[in-house]
Amino acid sequence: MVVQEISPITIRDELCSRCTVCLSVCPFEAISRHEDRIAIDLDKCTICGICASACPSAAIVPYYYGSNTLIEGIEAKSAGESASLVVACRGSTPPDDELLDNLEGLNVERPILMRVPCVGRLPSVFYITALSMGIKQIVVIQCRQDFCRFDKGSLMSHRRV
Repeated sequence: MVVQEISPITIRDELCSRCTVCLSVCPFEAISRHEDRIAIDLDKCTICGICASACPSAAIVPYYYGSNTLIEGIEAKSAGESASLVVACRGSTPPDDELLDNLEGLNVERPILMRVPCVGRLPSVFYITALSMGIKQIVVIQCRQDFCRFDKGSLMSHRRV
């Protein structure tokens, strides 16, 4: 049986126009052009999503996380005790200590901070599963809509939550 490893980010060649916009916006120099195709160096790529949001043909597809991976993270961090889940965009919200200090007025007990590339792209089932596991409350901290690197992530998060 052949097991295919899933890449965390791929370029769909059939959609790629080879315009190299992705190459010019990647802050990690993880994207290069080889002959007539664009390639991503997974050793350099941080899966920040900047290239995907800049791609005019939507050819770059990031696979950031699955609900199961995040749920396992919650289970490990909560250790079976009741806690509050704080989910924040990774790129454009304050540093962890400042972010947690800003929660003081919200009565957040035992916060479990999870930074994800985009809170707007988390599936609703993630939040439902977290609550069914005993999470007391969920605080979602999205980036400003005008700063969202994933185009409509803030808007999607606002509508969903």
